[in-house]
Amino acid sequence: STIERERGAWAGQVAGGYLFLRTWGWTGALDVYSLATPAAPLFVASKDVAGVAGDVTVVGGGGYVPAGLYGVASFDLAK
Repeated sequence: STIERERGAWAGQVAGGYLFLRTWGWTGALDVYSLATPAAPLFVASKDVAGVAGDVTVVGGGGYVPAGLYGVASFDLAK
């Protein structure tokens, strides 16, 4: 991909046809990319999350990730 983002990523997970990248830091974000065309990921959304966010689950048109003491972050993926 040739997409440039201002913040780096340190962890990623593929789920439900999407790539979720965790940005650096305790109070970073999860960036979501569609993998409909794997050679050219398309940026979909970014969701601020605090804590260790990982283990994304995709159900229907939503993505869900536990954020430790901060609950669950969710994404609307039906764009």
